[in-house]
Amino acid sequence: MWVRPWLAEILKLPNCSALLTVKLFVTRELIQQRHLPSPDISNSETVISYFYKRPDIMKLLQEEVENQIGAMFVMVCGPGGLSDDARAAVRQCQRSGHEVCFEENCFSWWWRIRGLF
Repeated sequence: MWVRPWLAEILKLPNCSALLTVKLFVTRELIQQRHLPSPDISNSETVISYFYKRPDIMKLLQEEVENQIGAMFVMVCGPGGLSDDARAAVRQCQRSGHEVCFEENCFSWWWRIRGLF
């Protein structure tokens, strides 16, 4: 899993478990079988949740907005459907008066040809 080294480094930071909740959504069956949680990133002090389904972006964002303290920034990089869902969820939160910034990065055929995703 491409995120594993980066995530392991973040989870080593002091007080990480008090500041960070990690939710990983695994959407491909093949990946579920090959990449199970490893001891280096899963421990009793850190909250890491694995979900083997597509994320409900609207629900996730609404939960975060309810607990929002200060600024909020949503960045999305993924297939078109994921980007569309994230953009729509942010727009709905903004319309209801919440201050949420949004940035979308491109997930295109170039990445797939090179086997990066």
